[in-house]
Amino acid sequence: MIPILTLCSYPKLLGGNYLPHVGDYLRTHSPLGKDMRVLDLGCGTGSWCLEMAREFSEAEFIGIDLVPIQPDTLPDNCSFAMDDITKGLPYPDATFDLVTGRLLVMGLRDYPSLLLDIARVIKPGGMYVATEPDINLILPDGRSTGGLKGWVGWEQGLQKAMLTRGTDPHLAPKLPEYFRNAGIFNDVDYLAFDWPLTPWSQDPKQRSVGSVMMRDIRQFPDTSRLLIIDAAGISPVEYDRIKIRFLQEIELDYKIVWKLWSVWGIKSG
Repeated sequence: MIPILTLCSYPKLLGGNYLPHVGDYLRTHSPLGKDMRVLDLGCGTGSWCLEMAREFSEAEFIGIDLVPIQPDTLPDNCSFAMDDITKGLPYPDATFDLVTGRLLVMGLRDYPSLLLDIARVIKPGGMYVATEPDINLILPDGRSTGGLKGWVGWEQGLQKAMLTRGTDPHLAPKLPEYFRNAGIFNDVDYLAFDWPLTPWSQDPKQRSVGSVMMRDIRQFPDTSRLLIIDAAGISPVEYDRIKIRFLQEIELDYKIVWKLWSVWGIKSG
């Protein structure tokens, strides 16, 4: 999971906890998800697993993350594990009907290898859904990014830091190719959404997403400070200048967007 982002805006952007094809899959392959097992990679707070477990009460949901998850209440069909998925998934072959992974980009150095391990634990005919952002500023109204020197400086620092550490800030648009090249998934498809990072839109849903994201955005410079200074070679003094401009710019009317890619495929067999 991306340490500077949360999943709070995800349901608002999609209009629910999953895209329609995922719900169709759960219901088509087994009414109400009966006897199905679902694994959520990088589950964060566990909110997605908890909400899905309540909606599909006859399916089993397991969330896994690097940090422990301790919700106040836990449905009988939901559990959590703490583990490093980059060192191999701790499950036997063909265990799950559905695997999901969201906002993992900051921690993955070799996505194709992880994809093969994910495919290993999916049953033949099961589905994997990956959702990742392309960390690349877009202004959908065609305006120049010249007025966003703080944002651009911060984003370029983050991109450089990620590349230095062996992760790919532009993983998301490569995911369809990774799925197809794995040779294990059929019916590979994707959707790419505009992910508003500030509440600029007049569309109620998009504005709601932007409002949720704004809470995270204001924390970006602080939560990523050590990473960028350490790995991108930016001095603390220069970084503080970038932070000041960044915080000023996000309060203006720029239509700041990242693309969020959701990619899925069905395991052959």
